[in-house]
Amino acid sequence: MIIPYIAVFFGIIVLQNAWGALIGFHMSLLPAVLPNWRGIAWSFRSPVAKSVLWPVSLSGLFAGVGLWLLWTITGIPADFQMKVASMGLRGVIWPVFILYFILVNPWLEEVYWRHFLNSPSRFPAIVDFLFAGYHLIILSKFVGPALMLTAFVILTCAAWFWRRISSYTQSLMPAALAHLMADISILFAVYRFAVFPM
Repeated sequence: MIIPYIAVFFGIIVLQNAWGALIGFHMSLLPAVLPNWRGIAWSFRSPVAKSVLWPVSLSGLFAGVGLWLLWTITGIPADFQMKVASMGLRGVIWPVFILYFILVNPWLEEVYWRHFLNSPSRFPAIVDFLFAGYHLIILSKFVGPALMLTAFVILTCAAWFWRRISSYTQSLMPAALAHLMADISILFAVYRFAVFPM
């Protein structure tokens, strides 16, 4: 459980490179995921009612919409564009990064956090806090303590909700699609304000 934290810390704080953090993070998850890939594949194939699948999936869009509205109201940090560029995200790198992120990250994370480290608890569990916690390493480069705390609470709630919906449906697909929508919307907001600041 600590290895993903080390990978993200090394990429963000030591290398100060978004690619280094992302690839390192994903590589740290693979030893837990690969040995169980057959069972994991079935966990995505379990049928889920559309009345559950679509609302849960689309709920992920609130993440990016909320971030967009927050930055529209408060304005982005003064050095946000420079900090993002210093992490290696500029020019033609952006679309490649976004494409890789959405094709790999939500699926791999759901398998790790909601399958491999799953908890049967109906209440917020350690795994939910661990999921939220590593994001704080990334956020520490861009926002202050108040927003970090707010993000931690929101991410913990999201982790709990995705874990419970996976338990309820016996499928990782609803949570994975919600995670996908969250990643797409957040990346779109970050790209918009990093490349075309207000």
